[in-house]
Amino acid sequence: MQPSRPLSAAQACASQKQYSQLACDRAGQLYWLESQPEHQGRIALCWYQPGKGPQTLTPAGFSVRSRVHEYGGACWCLLDQALVFVNNDDQQLWTQPLATDSKPQQLTDQPRSRFAAPVWDSHRNRLLAVQEVHQESGVENQLVAISLTDGSVSIVHHGHDFYGQPALSDDGQQLSWVSWDHPHQPWTETLLYHARLDNRGQLTTVQLIAGQQQAESITQPHFDPQQQLIAISDRNGDWQPWRFTDTTQAALQPAQPLTEQPGEYSPAPWQLGNSNLRWLAAGRWVGASHRQGQAQLTLHSESQPQPLAHDFSQISELAHHGNNLYAVAASPTALPQVVQFNLSNGQCNTLAQSPLPLSNPTLPVALEIPLPHTQPGNPLSNQPCCYGYFYSPTDSQQPPLLITLHGGPTATSYPVLKPALQFWTDHGFAVLELNYRGSTGYGRDYRLLLQHNWGISDIEDANAAIDWLADQGRIDPQRVFIRGGSAGGYTSLAALVNNPRYRAAACHYGISDLNLLARHTHKFESRYLDWLIGDVQQHQDRYQARSPLNNIEQINTPVIFFQGLQDNVVPPEQTEQMARSLQQRGINSEYHSFENEGHGFRQPQNQQQVLEWELAFYQQYL
Repeated sequence: MQPSRPLSAAQACASQKQYSQLACDRAGQLYWLESQPEHQGRIALCWYQPGKGPQTLTPAGFSVRSRVHEYGGACWCLLDQALVFVNNDDQQLWTQPLATDSKPQQLTDQPRSRFAAPVWDSHRNRLLAVQEVHQESGVENQLVAISLTDGSVSIVHHGHDFYGQPALSDDGQQLSWVSWDHPHQPWTETLLYHARLDNRGQLTTVQLIAGQQQAESITQPHFDPQQQLIAISDRNGDWQPWRFTDTTQAALQPAQPLTEQPGEYSPAPWQLGNSNLRWLAAGRWVGASHRQGQAQLTLHSESQPQPLAHDFSQISELAHHGNNLYAVAASPTALPQVVQFNLSNGQCNTLAQSPLPLSNPTLPVALEIPLPHTQPGNPLSNQPCCYGYFYSPTDSQQPPLLITLHGGPTATSYPVLKPALQFWTDHGFAVLELNYRGSTGYGRDYRLLLQHNWGISDIEDANAAIDWLADQGRIDPQRVFIRGGSAGGYTSLAALVNNPRYRAAACHYGISDLNLLARHTHKFESRYLDWLIGDVQQHQDRYQARSPLNNIEQINTPVIFFQGLQDNVVPPEQTEQMARSLQQRGINSEYHSFENEGHGFRQPQNQQQVLEWELAFYQQYL
């Protein structure tokens, strides 16, 4: 039965913790990062003690988060009797003894720098990390070594525009990392490096071992227990694990795939430090992959691959010690949780989870939406469908449809429980989470269909979804709404141009002026538009034609806007201008800004306010 009362915005946004970056110390104790809505969304390191539950290690006044590449990612590591973390406020590295009452001590003092992805080099009493230096002349990224004695910083490797997380072999003699250069992104083309280290930690040989012969995205390099280099590459279509070096051979051998099991073993590497593989004894390994929205956790050995979990639709952040494997997992009926898998008997236990704010979740239905390709020579005509997840209220026939679009645009939506989505079905909306062409999780070819087609194929997919759902009688095609954040916000606006399908739209910190974005966004994405649209000088016609702000006269749909004033990705002034231009034309639009938010809203009270305002806006047009 449906709940007697719809889920409130406060319930939908309350106490939803997120977990990431799991790690075990040598004694097998588990640590993770945890977002804490009850403390204004700060991120803290937690320590799990059997019988006592999670204990917060990070003291008040600190939040553990890196802003390298703006999206950060890996931001802490374990030492022997201490840990090191990046403090959000100053982006410096701090050390902290492993005790709940211990006080952090600042390690680095580089005011113009940000740090990420620290790795402990126990052989030389130092850290290896990514450093991002912000100068008036621009932003430089490099691999560095940081002394744990005095915090001094020395360059290990530089010369590329970007560096991924370094990987150090257990014996301290090998180093690997991924780099990439403009105009590429880490999910289009990267380079894999391998280096040897001398006793002082200096690079003696540096080899570029993958990425130079063919276009491929390589991510998550690491060394297995035999000191062989493993990384994930999409050279054969899916992001799959490969062995790139074999230290038992005198010469470099061709890369070898580790599995023939289909699936993607990595999300789009927007952040540093994803962990989808863990190595066990005797050559066995565990991998977390996704295929068509279903998670696969598999134990690989010389015999047949053995599935370990069937109840989850998203699994990530693997860690292990002995026979215990740890992960962050979610499902259509469960919020993200920290789980423990016993590799001996297959038992699964939940170690940490947010309280469930609802008793009867709306379950998703996976969709393959046929795409009509009517234009001869359409370069996308070889793709027969796009994908999505459909959620429908149980007590409504032909309900209004709310299309929600993920950011990225090279990201994806998973069929997992989202109270903020349940909020909409409880209020009578059917919801379609659309994984339009370009989304990850469906292989490299599907991802690359968005090249130069952003603002075209994503809109075509939304239109096709409306028509298909209407033909099946699942929605009321006269009551369709669209919403999205960041890149999804752009598509939400672009879909309104000369398109009367939508009753209203919501743009969350979305892009409206492509030229302004190309001029003013941060380094990590400053050339992304070259791939999504084309060179800004050579294809200025595309930038003009696909910018919603330039087509304001052709938009007649009411829009509500939400914008963080600390946003370093989408300049607030372009959102303000878009809302003002619609108002000047007499189109109903609302603009809501948040002084203390950036690109994405972290504070529960702001998330709650957004849901309430957005629902009230749509209700004017039902």
